[in-house]
Amino acid sequence: TPNDDAAYYTGAPTAETKQRVQLYLLHQFTTVGAPHIYNGEEMGMWGADDPDCRKPLHWDEFSFEKETNAPNSKLPEAIYYPSFDKQQFNYYRQLTALRHRFKALRSANMQFIPAGKEVFMYERQEGNEKLMVILNSGSNTASIRVPYGKYKIV
Repeated sequence: TPNDDAAYYTGAPTAETKQRVQLYLLHQFTTVGAPHIYNGEEMGMWGADDPDCRKPLHWDEFSFEKETNAPNSKLPEAIYYPSFDKQQFNYYRQLTALRHRFKALRSANMQFIPAGKEVFMYERQEGNEKLMVILNSGSNTASIRVPYGKYKIV
C-alpha cells in the first residue's frame, strides 16, 4: 500500500496498462460466467488502496478537482485531472453488445486450445454457433494455427 511503500504507484494508468485492461476485459466478457464490473471502472475510474478506492464517480457532466500522488509518495509529483473516459465506456458497451449478440458467450461450453506461451485461445459453442477467442498477452506479434472449423469473425 502507499502507507507501506512510498514507491507504490497511485497515479493514472499508463497507455500500456489501459491496453492490458482492455485485453483482460475481452477475456472476462468472452469466458464462462457473468462479467463483473466494479463500480465506476466502466467510466475509466482508477485508484489504489484506501483512501484512493473511495473517489466520487466520474460522471460525464461534471468536472473534478485535480489529484496528486499519495502524500507520502517518493515518486515525482504528478497532477491528474480525473474525467469520464468515453473510450473506455464505449469499449464496455461493445463488449456487452458482443456478449448479448452471441449465445455461445453466455453458455457454459468452453474448450481451451493450446496456442503458445503468450497466446491464450479457447472456443465457445452453443448449438451451431461457434466462436474462437484468441488473446495475445505478449508484446510481440504471434503466429498461431487456428484449428479447422467454421467460426464467426467479429
